[in-house]
This record gives sequence, structure tokens and C-alpha cells, in this order.
Amino acid sequence: MRLAPTLLIVSTLCVTVLAGCSSEPVVDQAAMDKWSTKQDAAARGDGVLGALSAPISTRNPKPGVDKGITITFAKATDIEGFDFSCFGGGTMSGTLTTSAGSLGTTNTVESLSCSKGAQPLHLSRAGRTGVDKVGFSAFDASQDSAWQVIIRGN
Repeated sequence: MRLAPTLLIVSTLCVTVLAGCSSEPVVDQAAMDKWSTKQDAAARGDGVLGALSAPISTRNPKPGVDKGITITFAKATDIEGFDFSCFGGGTMSGTLTTSAGSLGTTNTVESLSCSKGAQPLHLSRAGRTGVDKVGFSAFDASQDSAWQVIIRGN
């Protein structure tokens, strides 16, 4: 009769251990809110033309799953650069696109580290001149997170 309680304890322990291995880390919502507030302040800085931001889930594994976020300018604009940042200690990839009339420029960047802080995203001069629209789509996140791209001008 002692075997049944022992089996129950062992099987419960196995299920608990396996469940712990398969679950994703829970996002610290308070920390992410604090990060978002800091990013919002950075997006209001001098020389900022606009900012794109969104949450991302590990369920966005490849490009094209999420159409991303875009901003359209009222008139053609020259862009100095783009700064990417994301929340947490994970990684993600992303695709930056610009449209300038009939010219479209795309740059896909893999394994952007969220722990590195703001990182420049590079586009050719042609992809930053006379821009009508900017878009960014994140994918392949190693953990649930959020991202932001700040668009800088002169």
C-alpha cells in the first residue's frame, strides 16, 4: 500500500519538472511599463521625426507573420538614422523598410540584442533620402518583449 503514495509523489514531481521546462519566462510587466515610459521620453527628443513601437511574442517566428508598424510622412523627408531598442535580455530580428516615391529599401537585421540598449539600424543614403514612409516588423523573438525604432532627422 505504500507504493501508491510514492508513485503519486514521483509522478507529480515529474509533471511539475516537465511543466517548468516547457513554460516561457513570464514578462515582468512593471519593468516593461517602466522601459516603455523611458522609450516614450526618448521619442520626444530633439531631432526625432517619429517612432515606431509594438509588443512582440515568441509566436512571431519568421518575417511576414506580422506586417509591422509604419509611419507615413506628410512630405518627403531626409532621415539621418534609425535607433532600435527592445525590452529585456533576449534577442529578436527585424526588417526595416523605407519608401521614397517608387524606390523601396529594405534591411533585415538578425539577432538584435535587447540587453545592448539603443542600436543603430543602417540603410543606404538612397534609403534615407526623400522618404515618404518607414516601416519596421520584428520577428523571431527569443522571449515576449517590446521594441521601438526612433527615426532621427536633421
